[in-house]
Amino acid sequence: AEAALAELDTAASEHRTKSEGRVEQLKREIEAEAAERERTAAELPDNLRRRYEQIFSRRAGLAVVRVRDGNCLGCNMRVPPQLYNEVLRREKIHSCPDCQRILFFREDTEADRQEA
Repeated sequence: AEAALAELDTAASEHRTKSEGRVEQLKREIEAEAAERERTAAELPDNLRRRYEQIFSRRAGLAVVRVRDGNCLGCNMRVPPQLYNEVLRREKIHSCPDCQRILFFREDTEADRQEA
């Protein structure tokens, strides 16, 4: 029984070491992403950044959402057809009339088609 316990302790120790390494790697990635976010946000006009931050805080961290097939993927409500067409043109920034999130359009990828 003690030999089995020692073996399990060794396996647990190895797993802990691997997990700690992965946690450190993820922390570095998060810090790098946060720094990139700050650099990008600094380039935005102040009014747009304030709007984004306000939506971000009110909508559980989801401020920019995709519009697909005429539906806002943030609130799953139908976007008016004219607004959908304007989002497709990408000439200016538009918000969903229901949830106020910022909308963007992207063509479906293979993963999107498999998900649907």
